[in-house]
Amino acid sequence: MNNSLRLGVLIAFAGFAAAPLARADDSDLNQRLERLEQQVQALKQQINDRELESSLSPAGRPDTISRLGSGSAAWPPTSGGNDGVEVKAHGFIKLDGIYDFHGVGNRDQFVTASIPTRGGGGDDHFGFHAKQSRIGVEILDHDSDSRGALEVDWFGSSDGYELQLRHAYFQVSRLYAGYGFSNFMDIDAFPDTLDNEGPGASAYRLQAGVLYRQPLGEHNALLFSLEDPDTELYGGNGENSAPDLVVAYKNENDRGHLKLSLVGRRLSDGSDSRLVAAAGLTGTVALAGQTLSFGGYTGEGFAHYLSDVSDSGYDAVVDGDGDVEPLRASGGYLGVTHPWSDRLRSTWVAGSLRLERNALLAGDEFRASRYGSANLVWDYNDRLTTGIEVLRGRNQDQQGETGYATRVQASLTYVFLK
Repeated sequence: MNNSLRLGVLIAFAGFAAAPLARADDSDLNQRLERLEQQVQALKQQINDRELESSLSPAGRPDTISRLGSGSAAWPPTSGGNDGVEVKAHGFIKLDGIYDFHGVGNRDQFVTASIPTRGGGGDDHFGFHAKQSRIGVEILDHDSDSRGALEVDWFGSSDGYELQLRHAYFQVSRLYAGYGFSNFMDIDAFPDTLDNEGPGASAYRLQAGVLYRQPLGEHNALLFSLEDPDTELYGGNGENSAPDLVVAYKNENDRGHLKLSLVGRRLSDGSDSRLVAAAGLTGTVALAGQTLSFGGYTGEGFAHYLSDVSDSGYDAVVDGDGDVEPLRASGGYLGVTHPWSDRLRSTWVAGSLRLERNALLAGDEFRASRYGSANLVWDYNDRLTTGIEVLRGRNQDQQGETGYATRVQASLTYVFLK
């Protein structure tokens, strides 16, 4: 029974109960009416809270900030949670043990584009790190129907531990503003990997912007955002002359979700500029007891958003005359999560990414990558999770030289706020 139906039944029951109450004495009548009114108000508040919870994030899921769960505590304490401010804190400590068979390029995350293609990968390497540990807080103001969120991890440095901001934004009704997941990405379709990077063909970007979410009925929504452009050019300096415009449509249903995302960008080096666009189709599907997660992307000038080649200068190249030439990229991934039991599961992921060949790019620059992973994850209890994952990657440069890498990663995660 949905919330609206439950409320209607309770109100109808209140009216039906009024007849026998009319025969009771005034004191008894007032007490019973007061109790019924309290029950109706409590149910209304539950409905309002659930409506607010369903809109907590632009992605449409309350656990978008942390895939490992969250908990809450009222502050200050309120009577029944009908008003006031509620603070929700979440956090976990994650230890990763990583063994590389020859050099991978990035020792903390499995970035296939960083695999050496011309030798020099180095010897086998083992190391521990806890950079994926995370802590965050959400503040919900039930009186004003607003919310703020803040979250950090320790991936701010490649050779040490520095705080990295993941989320710092606020929500007022359907408007979101601040720093967090780009509207172009889909964290709900991200495969369940132990490695923090995931498939290189996925869109993964944290950046500042403002977003508006427009519901379309119960299961659909349109999302519009203006985001920090951060133009990345090869052979030139990017000029940020206009925000990125992202428009997305999302459908959620009992079997999963589907999201179609479009981004429009203006790439400029100060003397020349180009308008470019890219599209992504992502989602999840529950099928025969398994969960499929998938994503596919194609377009020009959007390497800035792609996990494998972000921050590499592959949005466009600048030729000798100062003209901007956008680079086309395309790729996709598929993940399958199979539950062996209530606490034991495995996820297999495969993906590939391709950047167009361009004579202005040096021979050792990125051309294409392939990614594969398989893991076994065990939830020892509600707070402690352990798992092991094998990753295999292939990197190819512009001249066709290739490099391969294999990694084994074991993880131990303790959720201390849930």
